[in-house]
Amino acid sequence: MPNKTIGRPSTYTKTIGLQICARIAAGESLGQVCQDDKFPGRATVFRWRQKNPEFDQAYLQAREMLYERWADDIIDIADDSSADVVEKTGRNGAVYMAADHDHINRSRLMVESRKWLLSKLLPDTYGDQLAVDHKGKITHDVNLSDRERMRRFVLFMLEDGNTIDGESTPVVAPDAIAKPIPQPFPVDQTTD
Repeated sequence: MPNKTIGRPSTYTKTIGLQICARIAAGESLGQVCQDDKFPGRATVFRWRQKNPEFDQAYLQAREMLYERWADDIIDIADDSSADVVEKTGRNGAVYMAADHDHINRSRLMVESRKWLLSKLLPDTYGDQLAVDHKGKITHDVNLSDRERMRRFVLFMLEDGNTIDGESTPVVAPDAIAKPIPQPFPVDQTTD
């Protein structure tokens, strides 16, 4: 009699891998698939993804198909109004149709959950589009003093490594130009 293993499968086979991917692509989460005793636990599936690139690629494709399924589900759930009203019996025994707010709120939650997940998992496709349109011009007017212009010129020349050729003359302020000092008394230059 062959040695038959008891419990969930722990060794990867292509058949089990494709079955997992097919169920995910059909709309089930990995957690729902792994609840079935025919399939391994989540940790085993993650380990298979790390060790088997072919399975990992198939798994990622199945997830993309799941996202498309969720996008389709949003429209289907929003358009399905078949259970939005229910028959109720009034106090006087008359039967009437009333809104089933529990079903409506549950449908809203299902739609919002899928929208949120899609916007986070595939933001380029299903995320909020931000349109940034900037028009205008920026002007920058700087009034520098003569001293600041000279300081910047000197810094530029020092950073550039160039030297200024030629002779230098000392810069003297106009008020500091030497004037002859007037003598209060004439000086007699003759000697006796």
